[in-house]
Amino acid sequence: MEASVIIDQLKALPAPALAAAVLVPALDMIRRRSAISADRPASPRPDCRLHPGTGIAIAAAMLVGLWASKAGGWSIPPRQSTDWFAVAIEAGLVATVLIALVPGAKPQLAVRVLGCAAIATGVCWKLARSTWAVPESVAWLGGLTLGGALTWVAFDRLGRGEVAAPACDPASIDTSAARPAPAWSGPLVVAVWSMMLSQALSATDSLLLGKVAAMLAACFGVATAVAFFRPRLRFAGGPAGIAALLGIVVVFSGAYYSGLKLWMAVLLGAAPVVTALVDALVLRRVGGLWRGVLRGATSAVLPGIVLAVAIPAAIKASEDMGY
Repeated sequence: MEASVIIDQLKALPAPALAAAVLVPALDMIRRRSAISADRPASPRPDCRLHPGTGIAIAAAMLVGLWASKAGGWSIPPRQSTDWFAVAIEAGLVATVLIALVPGAKPQLAVRVLGCAAIATGVCWKLARSTWAVPESVAWLGGLTLGGALTWVAFDRLGRGEVAAPACDPASIDTSAARPAPAWSGPLVVAVWSMMLSQALSATDSLLLGKVAAMLAACFGVATAVAFFRPRLRFAGGPAGIAALLGIVVVFSGAYYSGLKLWMAVLLGAAPVVTALVDALVLRRVGGLWRGVLRGATSAVLPGIVLAVAIPAAIKASEDMGY
């Protein structure tokens, strides 16, 4: 990868990172104060409501990053594929508020599935109408919706930070012997995944997509640092959705419009789901620092396979072209 590409990506990171550094702790402080001042009667049912503050902060930081770096357009309805960056973030912002308003796992899961279906339909609509046959349209729409929803649920489960009540966790398996995971491990997984996604896209000639993924990694990297000092910070709900919905757009665009191979896109999309499964089945008896480190390492395995193929191929292509 050329140095100019890396420099261009680094130039895009300060704006979203600084915005996240201001907004994430500020809105979390509002959440904490509202929780202290709220006088709710005791209930035998678990409270599944998720405060929208962190999701709003991540969405706002990403929109600041898109505006500052001029990555993508702002047309509504979108006129070109790059306009979907902002739309996906805005859809994640709406979903953040909806998930905060609806208690219970089933209504929240419905919001996730409908959000992923809406973004998948949007990015595929013109192609489905004019280019694809029916089987290809069904495969893309179904695959993107399913992959996005599973990614959202995976990030959501990893972002809870504590052992979630089964009634609040649509991916709950058996938490009776589980130990709490540190709050920073949830955003760490998203940051690692986003950064490796960025490098995979950049290595396969998707430089703009790689820049957008790098900005997402910067926001969640800052959030990881904030959560390290604020252990009660939660990333379930909205932040997970913003990462999943934006992931649908950049992975599809990289696979269909650029050089990202389909098998690479599948591995990148599967990485969060595999991480959540390994965490639930293998790492649940591990707590504290090691739980967070192992979560981050697990999330890097499948993207690492992609990078092990994509980067040497990119270097060889550059050498063949005389760069």
